[in-house]
Amino acid sequence: MRRHPFGPWSFVPGALLTAFALVVLVGGVDVTGWNLSWVGPAVLIAAGLTLLLAARGRRDPHLEVPAAPEDEPAATTAELDAEDGD
Repeated sequence: MRRHPFGPWSFVPGALLTAFALVVLVGGVDVTGWNLSWVGPAVLIAAGLTLLLAARGRRDPHLEVPAAPEDEPAATTAELDAEDGD
C-alpha cells in the first residue's frame, strides 16, 4: 500500500471536530443552550467552497504518463502490478 501525501483539507476539520468533542465530553460543557443556527449554513458554504476548489483540478505535468512507443507494446495491467509489488 502506498503512502499518500498529507491532506490538510481533511486533517484540520477532523482535528477541530475531535477537539470540540473532547471538550464537550470531558469538560462537561453544556451545549444545549447554545444558539447553533449558523452551523447548517456554515457547513453548506464550506462544502460548496470545497467542491469549487476540487473542481479546479490539480494537474501536475510531471505526473502525466508518457505514451508507449509504437514499436514497443504497452505494458499490461498484470505487468504493471508485478512491478508495483516490489
